[in-house]
Amino acid sequence: MERISIDLEPFTVFDGSPVHNLAGKEYGSKIREKLNLETVEKESTLCEILIPDYIDYISTGFFAGLFGPSTTILETVDSFSAHYAFVAPDVVIEDIDYGIARIYRM
Repeated sequence: MERISIDLEPFTVFDGSPVHNLAGKEYGSKIREKLNLETVEKESTLCEILIPDYIDYISTGFFAGLFGPSTTILETVDSFSAHYAFVAPDVVIEDIDYGIARIYRM
């Protein structure tokens, strides 16, 4: 299976300074559109999402904006987990796990 990496770092720096929190469903949706995740999800590709070490928090809203529409193509948690791998600080992995549970309403 092909593997691609998507680095979120370009979306975490504003006016030359890094942010430490990613929040807002609308912002997550804008990033989803820029990354063309719908097309990526239709391919049988492992997609590694790289989250910078300086990120301390990802809000549920941001995660839902970025990955909520994924539930249409990747219909189960297992299919989502088989498609996406996250490389992130441990504290953010907890936010991601919660976000996955929320978008799949577990």
